[in-house]
Amino acid sequence: MSASGQRSRTWSPSFDFDHFGRGAQFKDVGSTVLAQLDFECDLLDNLVKESYRRPSTPSGWTTGGDRFFYDEFNRLAEAWLGLDGAGMSANPPTASNNFKDRTVCTLDQGANRSSLDFLSSSENYVRTYSLEDQGGQDVSNRYDAMIQAGITTPVEHDAAGNLRRIGDRYFVFDIFNRLSEVYTAAEARSSSRSRRPARKQVAPLSKLDFSTRGGRSGNR
Repeated sequence: MSASGQRSRTWSPSFDFDHFGRGAQFKDVGSTVLAQLDFECDLLDNLVKESYRRPSTPSGWTTGGDRFFYDEFNRLAEAWLGLDGAGMSANPPTASNNFKDRTVCTLDQGANRSSLDFLSSSENYVRTYSLEDQGGQDVSNRYDAMIQAGITTPVEHDAAGNLRRIGDRYFVFDIFNRLSEVYTAAEARSSSRSRRPARKQVAPLSKLDFSTRGGRSGNR
């Protein structure tokens, strides 16, 4: 017990590695093992399993984890997150197992995503992607549209290849090709009516997603 009256916790992390030097296990160790993560890779160093074990009750443990599958070109094609113990041992897991969400991607020969199939307890959708083309021939590996539930969301890039638009969300880059502003069409219309500058959000591109919901882009 600490001087403030709060119960203190003593623990020490423990790391183990396989004979290839890859992380294989992490333990949160106190007077007993408080939590444990085990990692399994294939011969090409792809992570295929991430298993966890943690206490859920004073006398019980929760086990489960995530699984990843790759295509013949060593590209991630399928991911199952939050699987239960049965799903971790199934070959392969199925929708009858308990899980948080499952994502299946289809990639073309250039490693561009052509479709995404997402399933969770609250959502189930298929999204397809098209590339910039000219005369019916793809001219780059940049997307020009995403289609979901019959709704097409346009995607545009500038001459330097920077993402300029996803649906009603617009992106502005400075002269050094750094993302500087993000705004929506609604914000631009509001600014035009009020004759005041639009309020634009400055955000790193890593925080933005290609999600579409109701024809709008958003973060997932």
